[in-house]
Parts: sequence; C-alpha cells; structure tokens
Amino acid sequence: MLVSCMRGKKWLKVLIIVLLSLILLLIVGAYIILNRQTIYMGIRFESIDLSRLDREQAADLIEEYFKKKYSRGHITFIYKDCTWTVDQDDINLRYPIEKIIDKAYSIGRTGNLFQRLYEIANVRFNGVQIQARLQFDEELLRKKLAEIKLQIDTKGRNAAVKYENGKISIIRDEPGTLLDIDKNFRLFSQRVLSDDFYEVPLVVDKFKPEITYDDVKVINHVLSTFTTTFNPKDVNRTHNVKISCEKINGIILMPGDVFSMNKALGPRTAENGYKEALIVYKNEYIDGIGGGVCQTTTTLYNSVLLSKLKVLERTHHSLPSLYVGLGQDATISGDYIDFKFQNDKDFPVCISTEVDNNKIIIRILGKKENDFTVKLVSKVVEKYEPGVAEIEIDNKLAFGEKVVERKARVGFRVILYRETYDRNGKLVSREKISDDVYKPVKALVKMNKSYYNYLYGSEEEKD
Repeated sequence: MLVSCMRGKKWLKVLIIVLLSLILLLIVGAYIILNRQTIYMGIRFESIDLSRLDREQAADLIEEYFKKKYSRGHITFIYKDCTWTVDQDDINLRYPIEKIIDKAYSIGRTGNLFQRLYEIANVRFNGVQIQARLQFDEELLRKKLAEIKLQIDTKGRNAAVKYENGKISIIRDEPGTLLDIDKNFRLFSQRVLSDDFYEVPLVVDKFKPEITYDDVKVINHVLSTFTTTFNPKDVNRTHNVKISCEKINGIILMPGDVFSMNKALGPRTAENGYKEALIVYKNEYIDGIGGGVCQTTTTLYNSVLLSKLKVLERTHHSLPSLYVGLGQDATISGDYIDFKFQNDKDFPVCISTEVDNNKIIIRILGKKENDFTVKLVSKVVEKYEPGVAEIEIDNKLAFGEKVVERKARVGFRVILYRETYDRNGKLVSREKISDDVYKPVKALVKMNKSYYNYLYGSEEEKD
C-alpha cells in the first residue's frame, strides 16, 4: 500500500514537470512568435508570398514583381494619328510599397495575447490577401497633360467670305479643339485602377467657332462697291493704305453687330507696322504715323452708305479731301474719333477690300435684296471766303521776299444726300445723310518787317 502511494506521487511529480515544461515551451514559443520581426505566415500581396520576410526583403520582392509585371515601362497617349510617350518613371508610377508592408506587418500585432495568437493562427491556415492599387504622382501627370494640351488645343477657324474675280466664295469653318486636363486625368486614373493604362486614348472636346458656314452661307451678292484713288509713288502712304485694308478685309458682321474702325485697325503706331505720311492736323497737312488710313476709312464709309447700313459715328476732316467729293469723307484719330456702323439688316454682311495699283476698292457683301440703285449726291449750299491773309514777320527773309506758309482755302457748307432709284430709274427716296461745314482757312505769309512796312505802312506793323 505504501509502495503504491509512493509510485503515485512520483508519477504526479513527473506529470507536473511535463506540464510545466509544456507551459514553459508554450510561453517561450508564444513569446518568440509574438516578437517575430518578420511577416507572419499566410500573408500575400497579389501572387507574392510575404511569409517570413522582413520589411527590406518584402520591399525588394514587391519592387522586383512590379518591374516584371509592368516591364513595358512607358505609357502612350493617343489622339487621332498623334502619340505621346510618357515613361512610367516620369509620373512616378509605382506600388505603395511602404503601405503594403505596413499593412502586412500589422496583421497579428494588435489586441491582447489571445487575440493576437488567434489571428496569427487563422492567417496561417486561411491566408490573407493584401489589396493595393498602383499610384502615381498627380502633379507630374498634370504637367505632362499640360504639355500635350499645348499641341492639341486649337482656336478653330471661323467661316470666311471671299470675293475674287467677280465671284463670292464661302470657306467652311473648322471646329476648335480643347484638351480638358481634369477630364483626362480622371480617365487615366480609372485605367490605372483597371490595369489598362499602356495605351490611353485622349478625350478631346470640340467646339464650334463663332461664325459657322451655316451663318454666312446666305452671302451671295455685292451690296455696294466704292473706289478711291491714291498715288502709289508715295511709298509710306501706300503701305498704310494696304495695312488698313488688310486689317478690315473679310470682317463679318452678324445682324446687330457694330463695326469700329479704331478697334479693327488698332493703334496707329510704328510698333504696329504703320509708317509716317501726310495727315490733316489743325487745318494743315503734316507728317504723322498712319497717314493714309483715313482714305481707307472714307472708302469704307461710302460703301457703307451705298449698302444702306446704319452709320453710328462719323466725323469729316477739317479740310476737304482730295480723293472724294465734298461731304463724303470720314476721319479717325487716336481712340477718340472713330467711324462706326451697325449691321441693321436681317442677314450677315462682309467687308471685302482690294488694293489694285492706285485704287482702293471696298465692297459690302450680303444677300440680294430688291433691285434698286443708290447714289450719293453732294450739294454745296454755302461758300465761305478765307479773307485777308495772315502776316508773320520773319527778318531772316530778304526785302521783297514772300513765303507762303499756308495756302488760303475756301470754306463750304455741304449737304450729302442718298438717293434710291428703282429698276426703272425712278427716284423712290431721298435721304439727308450729313450737313458738314468745312471752315475757310486764311493764308499765312512770311516777310521781313521792312518789306511789310513798305507794303502796308508802319501803322499795320505786326510783331
């Protein structure tokens, strides 16, 4: 009995030792497992097994996997027949390796002892798949798209109307193109998510120009033509005439639109290509930048009158013009004297200019209306004599010598009428267009004092 009891105690001690050893082993094992510096078993990223890898090993493996999977190395953006190649590195296309590793490494490392051990065991037997998408540098991609945008964007082209060899032709409009950076950024982002980003068709918006073919296709008739002549040997003035005609040629006015000559020509400066030629300034002809543009303005003014468009603003010169009848001239100056008219018709009109040798020819093109003929008639209703010449003493001149600094000019009051005749030549209307006064200009004569006294006496001396 005693021996049996002793044997029982011995086995109990052995059992206790074994149990304690097992517990110790479990504790040590748990300690080792819980403090492991590698990723736990069963954790994967895509086809990569990250088990038992430290952070550096996992990073190297993911990087190697990325290079193999996306070995093409570049992205092609496509628009029509044009392509733009962008290297993956140019936009820093990559996996978020640090985030992937952080997520993988965090599994089994939160909660209490039992929670952690349970998660580690569960992952080992059931596995966990880490999810992550490719990333890219958004700022770099937008920069690349901006570079492409410069090559794609176009303003488009308005429809144009041309008059050549007695015929009117319409040139069709071309739509403009616009690359929306935000829209294409979102498109690329979506394609990255679907792993289909090597060839990316760009989305390019098209927009209609301001004036389309449908807008102007009704223009088929010459509403009016007016011609003035100039001296082509005056090189600078001829140059200015050509520039001004080129700037207004082809301008289309839709119903209700207002034309401004100052706006169309821009500042008459040397920087804008204008040269110095004779202009009218304070009843005298002097050299000034842009001399000649007033003849273009005058020619246009008369063509506008003949086409019966609505004149809004017009100013005549201080002196009668040599290239047009009295009361038919129009001047512009700086930004304060302008020539303006409005298209008050129910169809578009177009200004057509032509410089032919010594002629300025300006036509107004539009839609054929009723058959009628328009004439401009100037009527001088008053005439003003210039009066006695002004005398200026200049003792540098010899006795008996006279210098005419300014010629005397007769003044006029002129009324301009617009007459309309039907197809049979019958006058159907007569409109008063303008009532202009050109003031007379006294002559200015220079002579020395002695000669003045000899002619007029000392009492009329003028200092």
